[in-house]
Order: sequence, then C-alpha cells, then structure tokens
Amino acid sequence: EFVKMIFDFNVAENMPNGTIVDSVSAIDPDQGRSGQITYALDNSASSIPFTVFPSGQIITRSTFDREDVPMYEFTVLAVDNGTLPLTSSVTVRVTITDKNDNKPIFSFPKENFNNTIRIWNSLPIDSIIATIQAFDYDYEENGNVNFFIISGDDENMFYLNPSTGSL
Repeated sequence: EFVKMIFDFNVAENMPNGTIVDSVSAIDPDQGRSGQITYALDNSASSIPFTVFPSGQIITRSTFDREDVPMYEFTVLAVDNGTLPLTSSVTVRVTITDKNDNKPIFSFPKENFNNTIRIWNSLPIDSIIATIQAFDYDYEENGNVNFFIISGDDENMFYLNPSTGSL
C-alpha cells in the first residue's frame, strides 16, 4: 500500500534530462520476499517523459517547458515479490514550475510598423496619449510586464505608468 493517495512533486522547467524529481514509497507488512517492493510506471504511461526506478525514484527523461505542458499525471505501480505478486497503484502529479525564460513581446508599438504616436499640441497636461502593450509567456509573477522609459525623454516630458503602460 502506498504511503500517500497521490504524490505531488515539482520540477523546474529547463532542468537537464536525468534530473531527480523525488521518490514514491509503499509499505508491505509481509515478511521476506513477499514484503519486498519494486516500482514501475504503469504500461499506459509509456509516453510520459519520466523514468521510475525499481527503488521508487523518479527522474526526468526530457527537458520541460512549462509554457508547453505545465503538469504531467501518471500512474506508478508497486509490486511485491511474492510467489503470486500483488500490485498497488498510485497517481503521481508532477508540476513543471516556471523559470523566467521568456522576454516580453511588444504588441504596440511594433518596430518598423506602428511605432509613431501623433498628438495635438493643445492636448492638456496629464492626458494619456497612448498605451504601450506587451505580454510575456511566462507564468504568474514571471509573466508580469513593467514599463519604463530608458532613453529619449531627457527633459522628463512624459510619464509612463509602469504597470499599465499608459503614456
């Protein structure tokens, strides 16, 4: 019998093939060979990019990109070494945690396309003249985009809201 009903593990995206994820474990109160347990992936999990060793240790067989597949779920078997082997199964969920591996992409303005903003010289001070737009494929805080003017406004004539992109 497995010590948990579901095993939840995390592994960071972009980690190398062969990274140790964690281990599953089960208990068998039988004595001798009947109490010895070996672990394996369920046959239906053959396309899962993980290896389960007989010891229960799970390693990666691939490098992961959280933006492509954020989580894997598969079944691991525990088989005792009795004359008539008994089997138990458990669900394993591996969440791929995000690394900040994608840079923001501007949707407005775009270089060499829509990068000009025209304003009236009579526009009142503090008017919003444009909203800079960008997105990032990363997850949660790694996908947050902040906006800054880094050059070209030497006289501080413009204010760019760092969180909304309003200029």
